[in-house]
Amino acid sequence: RNQWGTALGMAGVMAMALIHQSVRHRHKRGVIFWTAATALFTGAVMANGSRGGFLVLVGGGSAYWMFFGLARKNYRYVAVAVSFLLVAFAVFSLGGGQLLERFVSLRQTVEGGGDADFRLQFYRMTRVMLADAPLTGFGLGNFEYVLPFYLDFAPAFNRRPVHPESSFLWLANEGGWLSVAAVGVAFGMVILLGLGARRSRATTIRSAGLACALMLVFNAFFEVSGHRLGTLFPAIFLASLALPAAGSQTLAPKVAALARAASAVLLLAGISWIMSAWGKPMLPAMQGTL
Repeated sequence: RNQWGTALGMAGVMAMALIHQSVRHRHKRGVIFWTAATALFTGAVMANGSRGGFLVLVGGGSAYWMFFGLARKNYRYVAVAVSFLLVAFAVFSLGGGQLLERFVSLRQTVEGGGDADFRLQFYRMTRVMLADAPLTGFGLGNFEYVLPFYLDFAPAFNRRPVHPESSFLWLANEGGWLSVAAVGVAFGMVILLGLGARRSRATTIRSAGLACALMLVFNAFFEVSGHRLGTLFPAIFLASLALPAAGSQTLAPKVAALARAASAVLLLAGISWIMSAWGKPMLPAMQGTL
């Protein structure tokens, strides 16, 4: 549900951006089509019941207006972003249905200390695991085997939890803080390059792509949609749309060399992870927790 809700939320953000683009270019049929598409995606998110999907849709819509205003250097769109949030939450409070009830129950859980909520307990135990994890993590695929040593309550299901309900906590435990830092640097580069792209007719698509990338990163703090290919690949595609054209900018020779070196390091790390998952470690004495 969470993966599908996140994908629907990103689709809704792109549809809203295309409504704006159709209005700007006075394309009436485009306005009608993308308005219908936005209504369809919004209804699907509501029916899906994923709180994360709803936050991606609403937060991404607001982030779109913010990024569009920054890219066009028209800061009145900040007011539009705030107004969008207020209107969206007002409408949601009136017709949110079962999804609204899920948000209300979340508030009650937090106010009660979260002792009965498995997700919050997993967050707490995973943070304890992180304190003992090496810089390179416990190794890919080992979270479910290490967690029992930190499991201080009996789960309500007869299986090991395979993830901590947070992509960043999962990545930090298995891949180490260096992996988290690499993801953070890559995301920062996407934001900087996207905002630094020169003004063009594609500003709407670039801004929407940035908004979707931002919301996936935000969503990855409390869900694992960032680990699911059905969400990750569409998000990478949308983030790539936010980048400037390859021939529109020229990097300095030193910066280009540094980027190639960093890419080579990441490539070797990725290959070593893949080979270790197949039981063929590339490095001496390289082994997981198993």
